[in-house]
Order: sequence, then C-alpha cells, then structure tokens
Amino acid sequence: DTNFDFFENGGAYGLFLFHSGSDMDCGDGKLAAVFYLEDGTIALSGNVRGGMMNNAQDGGDIPTASVGAVIGAGSDGLFTAVVSGSDIGEDKIKFTFDETSDNYIRKKFNTNPQLGNEEASDFYPATSEKSYWLGETFEAFLRDGINDLDGSDGGPTGVSMLTASHGVILAIQNTAKLGPHRKQQESREGVAGWFIGQDLGAAGSYVPFNQQKLFRLKGRGHGAWLHKNAKVQIDRIRAPASLNSDYGTFSLVLRDINDTDANVIVYERFDNLTLDPTSVNFIARRIGDKYNKWDATNKQLKEYGEYDNQSNFIYVEMNSDVEAGATDASLLPFGYFGPPKFTDCLNVLSGTYEFVLGEGRVTSGFITGAYGSAKYGAGGAVEWPANKFGVSGEDGTPPFLSGGNGFGQDMPTGGSGNLTGSLLFPKVRIRNSASDGGLSDPTNAYFGFQTTQQSESTSRQTGIFDAHNLLYTDFPDDPVTTGWRATAGVDAWSYVFSLDDVVSGSDGYFYVSGARAIETAVTTGSLEDLLEVGYNRFTAPFWGGHDGF
Repeated sequence: DTNFDFFENGGAYGLFLFHSGSDMDCGDGKLAAVFYLEDGTIALSGNVRGGMMNNAQDGGDIPTASVGAVIGAGSDGLFTAVVSGSDIGEDKIKFTFDETSDNYIRKKFNTNPQLGNEEASDFYPATSEKSYWLGETFEAFLRDGINDLDGSDGGPTGVSMLTASHGVILAIQNTAKLGPHRKQQESREGVAGWFIGQDLGAAGSYVPFNQQKLFRLKGRGHGAWLHKNAKVQIDRIRAPASLNSDYGTFSLVLRDINDTDANVIVYERFDNLTLDPTSVNFIARRIGDKYNKWDATNKQLKEYGEYDNQSNFIYVEMNSDVEAGATDASLLPFGYFGPPKFTDCLNVLSGTYEFVLGEGRVTSGFITGAYGSAKYGAGGAVEWPANKFGVSGEDGTPPFLSGGNGFGQDMPTGGSGNLTGSLLFPKVRIRNSASDGGLSDPTNAYFGFQTTQQSESTSRQTGIFDAHNLLYTDFPDDPVTTGWRATAGVDAWSYVFSLDDVVSGSDGYFYVSGARAIETAVTTGSLEDLLEVGYNRFTAPFWGGHDGF
C-alpha cells in the first residue's frame, strides 16, 4: 500500500542513507541524492525500520511506501522508490549507488530536467515526459563513510555507505520556502575562497576562520561551468627571499577538476605572484580585477575594477586591507574557506510532534512554535535555532527541513521507543595524507580539496561538483562576511582548510584539523619548517556558479 495521497506539491526531495545503527538509533544519515518533482511525490518502498508502524488510530492499512519513514533496502541490496506524478502515474524503480551496477541510480532515473518541463512535449515524444528528474548525487560523500572528511579524526575513512541498509526521503526546504528547488534567478559566477593567510599569532590560540582574508577568485561569464570543470591550485609558496621586499611569492594555477596530483592538467598558470600592491607582480594586476555589472537604475552595463583581465576564466577580488597594503607583508595564501552547505541536523528524534505514521508530515502542534526551539536528541540534547534546516511540517503538507524535530515514525503499540539519528549534508573530502594516491614524491601532493573516488585512489569521482552547486536562489554573494550560521539552516563555510594544520610523523605528512591549536602542527615552530621540506601547495574548489533560469 502506498501512503502519500496528500503529498502532491512537487519540490526538492533528499534521500538520506543510514547504516544499520543499533536498536532505534539509526546513526548518521547522509544526503545521497536530490530529486526534483514538478508534481507528485517520491517515496521509498520496503520494510519499515523498527517493525510495522502503528496505523490503528485511523483504521487504515499499513503503508509499505512512505515519505518520511525509514525504509530498509531489499535482500538484494537495492532500494526501491515509488514515483508518482501526473505524467507517469506510479512508477516503481530499484536502484543502487554502485556506479558499476546496471541498477546505478543515474542509469535508472531520468536525469534530464527538460523532460520534466510543462512544454516537454513540444520537443520530445509525449511518452518520454516525466514529472521528475534526478539532480545531484553524492557518491564520494557516501563512499567516505561516517568519519569526518576534514581530517579531524586523523584516521582512515569509515565504512562506505554505498551499501547502506536504510534510507528516508524528506523534502528539503526551510520555513521561508527556500531550498535547492528555488533557483529561478539570473546567472551567477562561480567563486573560490576567501583564501586566507598563515597564522601569525601563538599556535595555541589558533582559530582558522579568524585568519586574515586575502582574496577571492570569481568567474568571468562561465556560470556553473567553472565549478563543474575547474579547481584552483596554489603552489610554490615562498617566504620573502630578498632583503628588497618583505613580501613572499606564490603561484596560482587553474586545473581540470578531474585531474589528479599524479597527472595535472593545467588550464592557466600565473607564477611569481605577490600580495604587494606596489609590485608589478601584484596578484590583482597580473590576473586582473575588472568585471561588468548591470545598473538597473540607469540601464547600463558598467565596468568596475582597475586592472585589465589576463585570465580567460577568472578575475581577482582583493580584501580591501590587503589591497591598501595595510596588512602584514609576511602573509601568504595558506588556506581557504570551504564552500557553504546546509546545516547538519544532529541527534534528531521521532515522536509525538514528528512524522506521523511514516506519512511524511507532523501534527500542526509543532508549527505553532511551541516546539521550535525546544531540546531534542538521544545521548545529549541539542538546542535547535529557529528556522534551522531540520525536519518539520504541518498537517497535509510535505515535510521540510526546517526545525529541530526528527524523521522517523512512531513505534507499534508496545514498542520500546522512537527512532533517533542525524542528517548530514554533503561536503567534499580534504586530502588526509601526502602518500594518498601512491605518489613517488609525496611533496608533489596537494593538500586541500580532493577529487578522487577514495582518499587512497587515483580514479576520478564523476560529479564531485554536485556538492558545490548553488544552494538556492539569491544565496548571499559572500556568506563568509556575515558569520558561520548567520543565515538560518546554512553553514557559511563547510570547513576552513590551512597548511597550518599539517603534521608530520614516522609515516609522513598528514592534514589534521585543529593540529596547530594543540601545537602538534609542523608550523608550530615556524612557517619555514613546512615550506623547506616541500609542502608548499594546496588545491581549492569553486562553488555556486549558476547558468540562470
């Protein structure tokens, strides 16, 4: 039986996958895919976690396909989704996240948004029309398991979640109705950074996001192409080598996003750059900082900036203090702010004001605000800020990620409790070890943004850029300036990387988030201690490009 008759509004729906967990604790659930529906709904079908759901109160049948219920994979390891819509009726699809399988999710679902358009029949046969399409999938995020992706655990990646045992489908939207389904806006350029300088203070007081911002890179008319095809390499970082200048130098390279550190593919390269605004090699002067912007009031396309662009892909946006020469001359690009992401929902709990009977909705009592900032969670309560991207809704409407409540279903009569778990949103792996990928010379390793299928592999991960798509329409141009969670439900940066957190040991050099603060990083002694052994390079992603709609 299928139970989502009330749920016909379309929108963006996230599939979260879980390992088996223990008892009623589902553990960490990772966002695996996002579906976009013109109308209708999508739900998982199968056995409900925790046993059969208590549906006695309304006398109905026990649903086996439900939005908002945690459903198990089949004995064959495949998940089953039921998709309904005006153009397709009801379609049942089995799938997996294993790219080598014939049942791979991107082979089984429609991935062409044009087939979900109301005018699709003007260009395609009527039989090919769909009410949905599969958008982003996050295979690398799943493959890395449940350990931190920023190296903070200092160990290997966890057990792959490509073979997860349970899943749940939830709509992704906050109370302002913002979410990945809202991208009807003009084109937008991809961005990399802010790039930050090394720590100049005491190691024990180090806080990555408090470091001096130096510059950002922005696209030149490429929209989403830039973050889907290119990444940034900073290398040849050198401290001042001459008595004639207090400034060091570095190189900036644009690389193919799908290359590896063993096989670098260069789009453009700019060497011997400096942050000295009086130098002919000043980064803004060498690369360019001019851009065009439409003046809606005067109906003119205006040009801004001082230096002609020398890059075919990017221009430089300088921090105003750096551009004015008002910062410490010894600063060098040593890290960057990672792309923004939706805020994780930790230790959420199903119950009275949660998803009722697995139907993917909650009682209207939650929407009144009485529970909006209450504490929920297993193994330690969590305070949820208002309008956070959590799980909530109201009678007769889709669930959406906005609040602190949970995702499961009530237990059958006589059951032992409610489901608990966490919902994690994607971020891309950071290189953990200089030896990853088997480089003959580990100093050729680029710490930072890593695009391979696994940390130790040399195989590229297709679609790695999906985690860096524009989150929703009118997303802030520079979210870093307003604070980490100034926008409800959004982390302005998913991580802050810096070479200041590289450590050394008998097995080589590693990135461990927080290492400098506990004075175990190589740079605890000095910047040169790391640069002189050859670890003077890192890579960073672009994010947020959009082609317009």
